[in-house]
Amino acid sequence: MNQMIDSFEEKNRQSKKMEENVKLSIAGLSHDLRTTLTLCSTPAGDHRCEEEGELSKDY
Repeated sequence: MNQMIDSFEEKNRQSKKMEENVKLSIAGLSHDLRTTLTLCSTPAGDHRCEEEGELSKDY
């Protein structure tokens, strides 16, 4: 019985760790996207993004 409880607790810890990793990954991706969008929404950034092909004037 103790072995089963230990196994369950270990799986629970692993699950929480994976969930935290997913949250951190999403936060990092979100930050990267916001940074790029912020850069492209500024006048100086518009020129730079057009050169890099990240923004078209069709918006």
